[in-house]
Amino acid sequence: PATNAVYAATHGRGIYRLSAPRSLTTVSAANFRESSIATEALVSGFGTGLASTAVAATRVPLPTTLLGTRVAVRDQAGVTRYAPLFFVSPNQINFKIPVGTEIGRATVTITTGTGNVAMGTAQIESVAPSLFSANADGTGVPAGYALRIGADSSLTVLPISRFDAATNRNVPVAIDLGSATDQTFLVLFGTGLRNSPASTQAQVGGVPVSIPYAGPQGTFLGLDQVNLLLPRTLRGRGGASIQLTADGRAANPLTIEIQ
Repeated sequence: PATNAVYAATHGRGIYRLSAPRSLTTVSAANFRESSIATEALVSGFGTGLASTAVAATRVPLPTTLLGTRVAVRDQAGVTRYAPLFFVSPNQINFKIPVGTEIGRATVTITTGTGNVAMGTAQIESVAPSLFSANADGTGVPAGYALRIGADSSLTVLPISRFDAATNRNVPVAIDLGSATDQTFLVLFGTGLRNSPASTQAQVGGVPVSIPYAGPQGTFLGLDQVNLLLPRTLRGRGGASIQLTADGRAANPLTIEIQ
């Protein structure tokens, strides 16, 4: 591409073409903010020529090379680690910030099997909460579900969204809090908040709510989970914004509906 300076240099018996690295932007995989990247978090890198085609990892532990593409994260301390890869494609790569990455400015370098190089920087924090949404854009209704527990310990899983063909988006489904003896929990998924679970706070519709659990989801590498107990004072509220913070840092606001 014209944006890549190309140099020719003679060395030994060959002539080598050296291209300047392409631009790379690294963001949270949940809310797509550059400011929401934490160590061990799920992130996405965007650029051009990042892989020959699209392919997803099919095994655990995750590979650090897919189709010859790999991601190197060089942290503030100068240590380089290769990132576990979930997915690679020509314009987007999904990966996990490696365990042990130091807090501070990091250099992220993607190298492909054909020799293309893309490079950018990322500010790594200990905690940088972000929440996944049902529309995969960090806005609107969360990616998650509600869980209602009856007095007899019965469990009812409630959807919190549905697909609306008219708008081609997922929209909220009103959550029924049940009877006075029921407890209803909102289960949300995010990344970047596992390192300070005790500092996690949340409000739903402006009402502070208790958080029985905040931490690793336990099954999916790098995924975090937050369980919010919805108080019965929210009955009839309708649309309600979710405001979540961890270590004083705010996650992207999302919206549910309560009947």
